[in-house]
Amino acid sequence: MGSTISTAKKVAAFQSAKGNTFYCLFEQTYESNVSPKTPRWSCCAFGDLQVAMERIFSAGSACEGGMLRYRGGSVLPENYIAAWLREMANPSGMADVPVELSVSGSFYSTWSEDGLQERKDALLALGMGDIVARLEQRERVRLSLYENAELLAELVKNHGVSHWRLLSINSVSGISGGESHLAYAPEPVKAPMSVLPAAMRLDENNYLLQNEEGSWYGAGWAYSIVGDYIRNVVMPAELASPGRYKKMIKAMRDHLEAAPALAQDMTVTISKATLDRNPWWLKQVRDKFTLLPASDGGAAIGVPYPFVGEAGEWYALSRLDKDDATWSIGLPQQIALPMDGPKPEAGTVFFETEPVKIGNHQWKLVVLEDEYYGPVTQFQFRSGDAGAPWCSERKWPTWDGNLANAGMPESLGPRLFQPYEKLVKEALKGVSVALPQLSLF
Repeated sequence: MGSTISTAKKVAAFQSAKGNTFYCLFEQTYESNVSPKTPRWSCCAFGDLQVAMERIFSAGSACEGGMLRYRGGSVLPENYIAAWLREMANPSGMADVPVELSVSGSFYSTWSEDGLQERKDALLALGMGDIVARLEQRERVRLSLYENAELLAELVKNHGVSHWRLLSINSVSGISGGESHLAYAPEPVKAPMSVLPAAMRLDENNYLLQNEEGSWYGAGWAYSIVGDYIRNVVMPAELASPGRYKKMIKAMRDHLEAAPALAQDMTVTISKATLDRNPWWLKQVRDKFTLLPASDGGAAIGVPYPFVGEAGEWYALSRLDKDDATWSIGLPQQIALPMDGPKPEAGTVFFETEPVKIGNHQWKLVVLEDEYYGPVTQFQFRSGDAGAPWCSERKWPTWDGNLANAGMPESLGPRLFQPYEKLVKEALKGVSVALPQLSLF
């Protein structure tokens, strides 16, 4: 996996015709796994101070895991952010260039034809009726940057326009500090440090963090936790009370490094909504753990200390979102029989349709137990001879998983899936479902 290499930064600022300050951020980068390694400038943010700071801190968060670094090696997020803030304090000017909007199939066009139509109602609501009409006629529409800064910033923020398609570093005018009256250089403000959530190590890489009400949740690896903290906590705190970001980032990093290892029995409770939404995930978990019913209709998993399992087992549990699962101290009370029950053997059929003839072959839809994914749907076919063996859809001569119908006959859906959709969904829960009996009267 490659990294983005940052080689230079530039901030330009201007005041719109309406008197609002806008920032244009440019960064020179290349990808470590692409040759030739030629750094190129690109506009990476355009908007007000909030937009600029969000981009700076979001990119800085990627430095913690090494996805963004300098040519000489890794860089701490706080040092990367500091370099941008120096540029924000010494912005160059931005010329009032004509910004072009266009619609075509070109990669560099503002929108594709479909993209414009998808956003047409929203653009009309912005008062862009004349512009939309011209774009639909394949005209290239040029707008003054200063006169239309607010509109352009809205298009970038909410309507699918890429800032790098609108602005070029060639439009930067003057020297650094040339727009000092628009600089962002606030005086540091003394403010109390944010309270950090309690943390525990699951293993060498995975962590638990504590919710405000006292339960815990799987928060992933340290670099991910620090990255989320930079984006969601440090950035707004820095805007409210400038000068805190370095101490805040370091405090979270040190906090995780000092976190104690898990040394007590725990229970993971998975919500019913998660189980209903991800039956394939439930299948994977059931292969590794004993599931007990939870009071809310979900499932509880006991994690006794010391945990003697594989890293993959930790990963399966710790990657659940905080809204999907919570951790609590102590082992679950077995209030009923385990949810697991005997595991169906691979190939167990839960439901199948009557065969139908399509062309020279017979087809049927089957719901069966997959070795890895649990209950799955599968189309099967055989030649017109009723005694011929049934074959999996993947053996169909034109099968292609990248196509919408996987290269199989288009009538399979209307004839075999749609009439039995409710029964198929029931069978995908791992329940045997029979075809309804036809009435004789």
